[in-house]
Amino acid sequence: MIASVRLFLYSAVLLLIFSCAAIGPPPGGPVDKTSPFIISVTPPSGKTQIDGGLKIHLKFSERLNEMTLEKGIRLVPNVDGELKFKIKKEELTVILPENLDTNQTYILTLDRIIEDEHKNQLDQTYQLAYSTGKEIAGGVIKGTVFNPEGESSLVYLYNLGAKTMDSLFIREPDYYSMTDDSGKYHFAFLEEGDYQIISFTGGAAPFPVNPARMAYGLHWEVPLSITGEDSILSQINMKVEKEIPALNVLSVKMETSNQGAAKFTNPVAIEEQSPGWIAFSQDTVNERFSPDFIFQTETPSQRIYFYSDLADAPVKMEVFFSEVMDIFDGTLFSDSSTVSVPGIDTTKVELISPATNSTAEHNPEESTFTLQFNTPINISENDSLFHVTLDDTIETEFKIEIVDPAKIRIQPKGKWETGDKFSIKIYGFNVKSFSGNSMSDSLVTVNFKIAEKIGKGGISGTVHGKYAAGTVVEALMYETENTIHSVVVNSANEFMLDNIPSGFWQLNAYQDKDNNGRYSSGKAIPFQPSEPFFVLPDTIEVRANWIVEGLELHYPE
Repeated sequence: MIASVRLFLYSAVLLLIFSCAAIGPPPGGPVDKTSPFIISVTPPSGKTQIDGGLKIHLKFSERLNEMTLEKGIRLVPNVDGELKFKIKKEELTVILPENLDTNQTYILTLDRIIEDEHKNQLDQTYQLAYSTGKEIAGGVIKGTVFNPEGESSLVYLYNLGAKTMDSLFIREPDYYSMTDDSGKYHFAFLEEGDYQIISFTGGAAPFPVNPARMAYGLHWEVPLSITGEDSILSQINMKVEKEIPALNVLSVKMETSNQGAAKFTNPVAIEEQSPGWIAFSQDTVNERFSPDFIFQTETPSQRIYFYSDLADAPVKMEVFFSEVMDIFDGTLFSDSSTVSVPGIDTTKVELISPATNSTAEHNPEESTFTLQFNTPINISENDSLFHVTLDDTIETEFKIEIVDPAKIRIQPKGKWETGDKFSIKIYGFNVKSFSGNSMSDSLVTVNFKIAEKIGKGGISGTVHGKYAAGTVVEALMYETENTIHSVVVNSANEFMLDNIPSGFWQLNAYQDKDNNGRYSSGKAIPFQPSEPFFVLPDTIEVRANWIVEGLELHYPE
């Protein structure tokens, strides 16, 4: 009897252990990264003659995170009264307000910010239409937003009515959506009327757009008109970019007793400036004077450096700027800054580029190799501060070209060949700044290798559409997305991009209405539409000594 009881208790314990172990899936396994999506909607989108208080049942592929529902679900046009939600496992019930207007199409939107329990966003923005009348409005506006950062963008749509363009974006939108992973957006069930659209990043719906802080883009057609029940406007495309700020001086500082730096809001190129664009005055001298040298370590750049061999050591100095131009054709007419001048200059000379811990790849078409220092150095073409060798053993004669006192180009004698490896030894103790300071290291070695020659070809074609005249066609290397070449179409709207390195290229085009050589994504305040543009969806392969001919490029109709 006792043995039977023990056996019964042992079996019960085993049953309890295995029952507990069977609850829920085993730990581990791959992380769920699948976006949730709608499986079914009851009543379906498109239902007419609905009443207030309608219950809409939605079934999802995953359980939703209830915390994301309130901001992710909305009804337009706005109605007094709140949407109500009930959620049970994968099923969500949305209850519309009771006081709906008659003969009105309402759009229930579910944004991508809605997440499942694993924080995966909804696979797309859903729009469901219901009408208290006999018909559903059928207007559609859709397109693609091109965002250089590759992130999703918000898209706001405004019903113009009697509102002005300049006041439009300071209020909340009538409709808004979010692009999917490919940049596409879609507004459906729109009533007849005129609309305006804007896309942007860095904000939160439905708060108004802040153009000064957000990257945004507009469309070139104004207004967007829905003229009938089935009016569909497609390819309403936009590019998201930041506004170019006004050119101003951000900071001016004397880094040593002779050398200073100025930083601007926008990049400038010193070779494009007019004479006298920088001048000084010091507390011991009444007249203004110009710096001895102005240089940049990168060009164009927001930062410029200036050097002046001051006769005295002033405590304060004023720096004046006049008629400075940035690379966007913006002008700073005048500005000045008072700076403190440090005492004795103890700054060491440094080699900024190239890096000394790797072998640089050098373009075989460039006959010189550039060394960029942080400060002007005392050097002449006959100085023996450098030693150049080929393959670490063969001493090589070379020439020195002084671009500016902080930048030197070295040209080994003879014509270099693909695969040649050079070493440049810099004797740091002999490299002196104008203040007499040398490099920290007694010997610095720079290595570079002559890269293979890249075969070149071309792309030619014709641009079509009402915006074709004045179009700029740009070729961007697919792997790096850097603009390498651009050309303006001729009078027959034909283009020829030649001397392009082999590889895969992406073609963009825009109508340069303001003739400034760059694309404009528009301006929100004061309102200015964007320039028409398009992006060729397929890449073009360019081969050496070959021209890809006969491309037909079309603006969206």
